[in-house]
Parts: sequence; C-alpha cells; structure tokens
Amino acid sequence: IRQRIKFIREKFHGDIALENLNYFPTSAYTHVCESDFISDVVRDNEVYMVLDIAHAIISANNMGIDKYEYLSSLPLDRVKEIHMSAPGKKDGEWRDLHEIPSQEEYRALDFVLKHLCENPYIVVEYYKNMEYVQKIYEELNRYELYNT
Repeated sequence: IRQRIKFIREKFHGDIALENLNYFPTSAYTHVCESDFISDVVRDNEVYMVLDIAHAIISANNMGIDKYEYLSSLPLDRVKEIHMSAPGKKDGEWRDLHEIPSQEEYRALDFVLKHLCENPYIVVEYYKNMEYVQKIYEELNRYELYNT
C-alpha cells in the first residue's frame, strides 16, 4: 500500500482518499474491512478516507458487528467524502445494491457527521432515476453542508 501511494504521489499532487470496502465472508476480505486495518492504512499513509455508508453497513452486518460501533471505530476525523446509497440482501447476502438511501442510511449519516472534523463531499450512488437523485440531494441540503 505504501509503495502504491508513493507512486500516486509522484504523479498526482492533490488529496488522496481511500474508500472502505464492503466485507464478504471470503478470503479476499479477511482483514481489509476491519476498522483497525483501515485506520492504520489511512493514518500511516497520511491520506483521507472516502466513507461509503452502504459498504460500512454491509461490513458490519456481514461481520456481526453493531454498525454504530463499526462506524465509530473508523478514522472519521480523516473522512473527506461520503457515499450515500442503500444496501440490501440479495440471495441471502448483504450487497451494495445502490438503492435510494433509506432512513437507516440517513441515521448512519447523522451519526457520522457528528464525529467529523470538517464538512465532507457527499456523493449519491443511486443511478436508476435522476428525479430521485435530485430529491436525495434536496434531502441532503437539510444538513447544510457546503460540499453536497
């Protein structure tokens, strides 16, 4: 990770932010979704974090952890951007379905925003109906964030 970030820094001089993945019970996700690993990578490499709310909910559910405990254990002070969409179950497994954010995702967003040091950019990851995307951004305006 250090070598790859070093390579990127040699070519790109802007902010670098790493997104949290969504945990699935396979060997590919053995430790990369653990909050300690994410925190260490972000802090040790002096990068920012892109917090995908749906990925965090999926990880917490698939690892059997309370989602607010999981969110609390992430490096929230380094969050630069937040992705909003709703996950769900498909074939009995939690997946990132990129659905319209529900109250569950908005409650998670409320929780996260109370722990941030600065206002994040918020990106809606719902693609099926642009009218709904506009409504989601209108809903996000209630947070009075300058980066939505």
